[in-house]
Amino acid sequence: MLARASHEWMSQQVEEPCILPNPKVPGRLIMSYSAVSSSNRVVAAIGKAWADTHSPFGLHQDEANPIFRPAGRGWDSTTIRLDTVLYIPEEYAYYIYYSGSAGTVQDRVGLAICQAGADGCSGVNASAIARYGPVPVLAPEPATPFHEAMASQAAVMREWNSTAQRWDWYTYYSYRGKDGTLPGIRLATSHDGKTWTRRFNADDPRGMGQIFRSTPAAYYALQKYLLTGDEAAHEMVKDLSPSASGYANNYNSAPESFAGNGWLASYFYSYILAKDRPTDPAVVDRFKAAIKAAADKEIGYLAGNAYPGRTPANLRWWGSNTAQGQYAYPCLLQWSFTKEQEYIDDASQLMDYVQGLNPVGKCYITGIGFNRVHNPHDRESAYTKRQGWGPRPGILVFGPGGTGKGVSVPAVIGLARERKYIDNLGSIQWSEFTIYQSLRFPSAVYPVLAQGGTYDERIDPFSPQQK
Repeated sequence: MLARASHEWMSQQVEEPCILPNPKVPGRLIMSYSAVSSSNRVVAAIGKAWADTHSPFGLHQDEANPIFRPAGRGWDSTTIRLDTVLYIPEEYAYYIYYSGSAGTVQDRVGLAICQAGADGCSGVNASAIARYGPVPVLAPEPATPFHEAMASQAAVMREWNSTAQRWDWYTYYSYRGKDGTLPGIRLATSHDGKTWTRRFNADDPRGMGQIFRSTPAAYYALQKYLLTGDEAAHEMVKDLSPSASGYANNYNSAPESFAGNGWLASYFYSYILAKDRPTDPAVVDRFKAAIKAAADKEIGYLAGNAYPGRTPANLRWWGSNTAQGQYAYPCLLQWSFTKEQEYIDDASQLMDYVQGLNPVGKCYITGIGFNRVHNPHDRESAYTKRQGWGPRPGILVFGPGGTGKGVSVPAVIGLARERKYIDNLGSIQWSEFTIYQSLRFPSAVYPVLAQGGTYDERIDPFSPQQK
C-alpha cells in the first residue's frame, strides 16, 4: 500500500496507520501514519494519504509529507509517533494524539489539533496542525500507586453520556515503570480530550492497576489457587481457561507474546499435573487440548520443510531463526502426557538443527560443535576471548535468515534464507541472542533430551586444558 523506498523520510519503517472516513467528502478515506528514516532511526514523523472507499488500497500520499514533525524544542523535540486520530464534528477538527520525547524513546502523550477544512484533507498540513499547549496531555506519573516512567501509545475514544449530556473520553495507554517494560494497559478518562485523569484499577490482583484481567492474571490466580486453595482464584482460572486455546497461535510468534497477553504453557502446566488440590476436569481438558494443538501445528511445519529450522517465512520475527527450543516446547509437553514417539522425535529434530543439522553445517551454540560460532554479540565474550578462552559457552545466536543486508564479499542477500549467515560480531541480525527465545527454552528442552545427568563441579569449562 505504501512503499518505504518511495520517500527518504519513511525509508526505514512505516507504522501506526489511523484511517477515518473523510467527514467532508463521502466515499473517500483519509489516513495518517508514522514513519522513520533509515538515515536516523530515532527521529519519526507523521504523514497523510487518501483513498477512495471503492479502492481502499490505492493510497495517494501527500506530496508535502511529512505534515507533522518533532517540535525541535520542548518535551517532543526529538521524536514523535502517531497514536490516534479522531474527527470531532462539533469543532470541525481532527484531534491528533501522538507519543513524543526529547530523548530517543517516546515516553509521553501529546495532542495536536487541526481544522478539517473545506474538503477534509488538503487543509490538513504542517501550517494548520497546532500543538495543544506546551506540555503533554498525559505524562508518566511516578507517584504511588502508578510508579510510571513512561506513558505512550494512547488509544483514544469517546462516547456520548446521555444522562450527563456530555462526551465521556477514554484513553488506554501503555506504560513502563516499577511493574516492568510494557507490562499491560491502563486507563485514563476525560470530559474534553485534553485534561486526563488516571484510573487505577484496585481490583487488579497483581496490584498493577490495569484495566482488564489479562492472561498473566490467570497465571497469578492459578498459582495462588495451587498454593493456598483460594476458591476465588480458582474461579478466575475457570473463567479464563477457554482462552488458553490461543496458545497454538502464539507459541511460535514474536517474543512480545511472552511479555504481553500471550498464553504460555507454563501458565497452566502445573494445574494439569496438580495432585494436592482438586482440579476441574473441563479446565484440564482445555489446557491439554491447547498443548496438543500447538504440538500438532509444529509437526505440520516440520513435515513441510526439508530442515527442521523454523516457522514459515511469513511468521519470521527477530530471533525466529534459532528459536527451535520455543517451537519444540509444546511437542515435549505433549510427549510428557502421551509418550507418543513422534512428539519427542520432533523435539529432538528441532534441537539438532541448532547443533549442526542445517544446510551450512553450523553449530549455532557457542562452545560446542566442529563448525562453531566464534563471534556472538555478547559483551562478556569480549573478555573471555581476550583471555584466550573463546566466547562464553552456551550462547545460541540468532543464526541464518534476516534481510541479509550489509556489506559482505561475496554478498549474501541473494542466498536462500538457510544460507544467509555470516559469523560476524557486528551483524546483529545473525550474532545477537536473547534470554527469551534463544536461551530459556533450550535450557529446559536439552536436559530432557539428554535424559538428565549430574553436574560435575570439578570440570572447569574455561580451563585451557579442556578439549
